Amino acid sequence: MWAREYELIYVARPDLSDEDIAKIVEKTQKVITDRGGCILLLEDWGKKKLAYEIQKYAKGHFVYVLFLGTAEMVTES
Repeated sequence: MWAREYELIYVARPDLSDEDIAKIVEKTQKVITDRGGCILLLEDWGKKKLAYEIQKYAKGHFVYVLFLGTAEMVTES
């Protein structure tokens, strides 16, 4: 089966510590690689202003992941 490129951008709460963010990133990497994916690029974009408040937070911590995977790999479970 052919692998496709997928982009994943997630936003974490801005009040999380650097250790907590690292744990989230590590868990994301593990999920992708355990399902047979290959991470091409991972960028920590840091804290940025949100377009609108989410749960009373005006900022969020953004992480960008570009990876190769199959359609079955990215389905919700």
